[in-house]
Amino acid sequence: MKRVVVTGASGVIGGALCELLLARGWEVLALGRRPEALAALKSAARSAPLNVAALELDGCDGDALAALLDSLGWRVISGLVNVAGLSVGGEIVDVSRDDWARSLNVNLTAPMLFTQVCAARMGAGASIVNVSSPVAVIGARKVSYAASKAALHGLTVSCARSLGARGVRVNLVLPGATLTRMTSHWTPEKRTRVAQESFLGRLCAPHEVAAAIAFLLSEDASFITGATLDVTGGALWRA
Repeated sequence: MKRVVVTGASGVIGGALCELLLARGWEVLALGRRPEALAALKSAARSAPLNVAALELDGCDGDALAALLDSLGWRVISGLVNVAGLSVGGEIVDVSRDDWARSLNVNLTAPMLFTQVCAARMGAGASIVNVSSPVAVIGARKVSYAASKAALHGLTVSCARSLGARGVRVNLVLPGATLTRMTSHWTPEKRTRVAQESFLGRLCAPHEVAAAIAFLLSEDASFITGATLDVTGGALWRA
């Protein structure tokens, strides 16, 4: 059985991904910050091979993940998906050092540390997927979020170079505007405006991002590494 670690599993995209991978026969370790959401995910999975654990990514050192994997007996891992993200801070003139540090911790340092831990347990055919954002390319008002996501691209390609000789693939996904907790506060007017930026004229659904990630984890993507998969519905080209 293939085993995969998914961060951000208590979010909408991470939860949808866990459900999809479980349906395809993977054993999943779902990590998130909200225990109640993880409990609901576990309950919905019923007898499926789902392990859940609450883990705070801000300031993590990777040791907690290594200990958790050891406790589960996961000496070999087939996949890692870094979905978790944090959008805080303001424009460059007023962003605080705390928001800057928190953004880098969650959006960049945690994926780096988790990649170190999981890569040590991966062999040929394994796959790592990092979830970024279009703001990594076009920028955003929240400079700490955009900069940390842009740096995630450099981390992804560098890891693809380093791990390629071992047959481990590393790729990046750029989801378009998706109905998640981050966008739940948008007004109907803003949702309509953002949806119209897509060539398809709508927002992305969580299961569509999950399907793209699952493709990169699968053998169907066996010769894809160091790549960026655009799941913005064309919105990136309208920016």
